[in-house]
Amino acid sequence: RDALAANLVVLLTWWLSYEYVLNPRQALEPQNAEGALLRGAWHGLGLLVPYLDPEPRAHLQALLAAYDVTTT
Repeated sequence: RDALAANLVVLLTWWLSYEYVLNPRQALEPQNAEGALLRGAWHGLGLLVPYLDPEPRAHLQALLAAYDVTTT
């Protein structure tokens, strides 16, 4: 669980920098901020999936599928 916590900290701390590297001219513009934050949250929640019991895992996977912003 310490490794998971460390991965979450790294991911969420550096997510906006990652978004900037992908799209340096527009990533941090106000009109793109919501999408960038949602993608970071989506990836962070995805890290939790393998550690959950079956019922909460299915629920989280359904939420992740409903809010899949990786294609935007």
